[in-house]
Amino acid sequence: MFKSRIFQISLICFLFAAAVAVQAERDVITKVFPAREMVKVNTISGDLVIVQAKGNEISVDIEYDIRPRGSFEPVFKERKSSLVMSEEFHGHSNSGRITWTVSVPEGTTVDFNTASGDMMVDGFSGEIRSSTASGDHDIRNFKGELEISTASGDFDIRNSEGIFDLSTASGNVEITNCRGEIDASSASGDIDISGVIFNEDCSFSSASGDVYVELAETPKHDLELSSASGNSVLNFNGHPIEGHFEFVAKYRHGDIESPIDFDDEETFRNPGDRERYVRKTFSRGDKPYISIRTATGEAVLEES
Repeated sequence: MFKSRIFQISLICFLFAAAVAVQAERDVITKVFPAREMVKVNTISGDLVIVQAKGNEISVDIEYDIRPRGSFEPVFKERKSSLVMSEEFHGHSNSGRITWTVSVPEGTTVDFNTASGDMMVDGFSGEIRSSTASGDHDIRNFKGELEISTASGDFDIRNSEGIFDLSTASGNVEITNCRGEIDASSASGDIDISGVIFNEDCSFSSASGDVYVELAETPKHDLELSSASGNSVLNFNGHPIEGHFEFVAKYRHGDIESPIDFDDEETFRNPGDRERYVRKTFSRGDKPYISIRTATGEAVLEES
């Protein structure tokens, strides 16, 4: 037992020493710039962390561990109304990790473009635009405007407020405890919305994924849910069901479910489409207009 104890202590010391050695190998660059209306960050694989500055300056911390050493160089271009940052590599066989942490004053517009980097935000008010090939977006405590598109990345947005325009090809979208005007779409991923209050008309759509929306209150604005081969589910979470409701699914291929009886039902064809669809509606007041659609999945209204 004594030898085992010595081995455990030795292993812990070795791992600690290795962690310190790895940390020591990382390089750090810090820059400070006057405030600008826009900050642009263009990376190849570098991640971006956005935080709100306490003062009226832009602070940039770059932590990186790139091999071979000396093959990475950050580039800064100062313009009248913008600061542009990018990554420059020397050679053709680079590997490692880069994290840009950018502190910007409230109200700044941040524009992020990357091939495979991730973006993280915590506690910032302003405008964010992002375009990535495969990067994820993790956003907390944000207030302002989001315009984000990615090919295969995921979105995870929590405790935020504003205007969100989100699109992903094969990623998932998760929005929790937010408030605002939201337009979210995915080609093959799922969309999961919970605890959200809609300030304006909102829409959620997926081609082959599921769309699930759980309300934080009865909506006062129009709401659209749609999926081609997945399910579209709207859960009122115990709140009063009010508005004009329209359900659409493929005839004999999709299903429609509602705890409230329908006022009207019809079958129809879209122009140029040989497939037949069924439309079912009911009204509990004239507004808002709520649409729940699917092709071959299920269009479902849930009370709780």
